[in-house]
Amino acid sequence: MTSSARWGPFFSKETSTGCHPENIKLFYGPQLSKPLITIFKWEFVDNLISALEDALQKEAWYAAFSLMLTLPDICGKIEHPDLGSKRRYVEWFDKYVAPKHVYTPSTRHTGIILVPIPFLSGNDCYALRCAFLHSGTADLSGERVREVLSRVFVSANSGLHMNRVNNILQIDVGLFGKEIIEGVREWLEGKPTIPYERLLEIIVQEDGEDVAFGLDWQGRPFLRKRLPDEG
Repeated sequence: MTSSARWGPFFSKETSTGCHPENIKLFYGPQLSKPLITIFKWEFVDNLISALEDALQKEAWYAAFSLMLTLPDICGKIEHPDLGSKRRYVEWFDKYVAPKHVYTPSTRHTGIILVPIPFLSGNDCYALRCAFLHSGTADLSGERVREVLSRVFVSANSGLHMNRVNNILQIDVGLFGKEIIEGVREWLEGKPTIPYERLLEIIVQEDGEDVAFGLDWQGRPFLRKRLPDEG
């Protein structure tokens, strides 16, 4: 690739320095004047929480619903990287979200003490995640992983939340989003080990800022902004 070629929004150049291997390929943003090599750890999960809060505030319900169903996937992968997708999703959801909405079956006629049951279990939420993200539906009848529910009805700004008739559940997307956020924040309080270098960071270039994309001295790719002290 020559210096005049374009790659995406960046121009490419060849550069070498006294302390790094020769011919490191760097892609310079419109205002960048020097190569950048540092890789930073980004506040990835905080950014996702902020994105969900922003979507809820702007009433972008479908975007918010997609993200709140995805967050247990992401957090579960970080928490249990060696488990399969379903198991890590279910375990994370059952620990951090399901306890926020439970009910105790009536014991008036049996006298038996029963354990509280979540309105939405990890298995059923995983079924909802698969149905909605893969097919755009809340019909769970065709999802093998489902536990109890066959369908979920979703409202917004209704004030109605976690109401169940037989195997059909009604939820409010805003209230459910708040439960997901509370669960993620509770999980973060345990200071999980987050592999920042493997997670997506969307770098937004603002006016007067420089952004660079390239390879560092170890041949690892990077994309980041220049810091103020880098001149």
